[in-house]
Amino acid sequence: MGDFNSYFSSIPKMETERLIFTAFTREDMNAYFEILRDKDVQRYLGGGVPLFDKEPHISNWLNNINDKLLKRKLVFTWCIREKRSNQVIGRIDLGGFIKKQNAEISYHFAKAFWGVV
Repeated sequence: MGDFNSYFSSIPKMETERLIFTAFTREDMNAYFEILRDKDVQRYLGGGVPLFDKEPHISNWLNNINDKLLKRKLVFTWCIREKRSNQVIGRIDLGGFIKKQNAEISYHFAKAFWGVV
């Protein structure tokens, strides 16, 4: 295992038996916006997440999560895909690092995958 600082060079790709975790790309955004447009998903996001589905907001958001926030060692943000279909099904964040040992996790999934993953 490396030290805390060595983990922040890029968003690591990870896989489980059913899921794939990758950095968000521009190609993921339309599917992700569909998840965010669901009012039931928004209800559990602490006041909701604004839809930023136009430029330059998309480029700014991707740059923030895949570069700026990562370099500042603040958060990892993954796009979650179902392995079987390769469909974008949600997002997971790992951040709020405390003393470089503990962190907070937040996530949201498309409603069709609630209770499934």
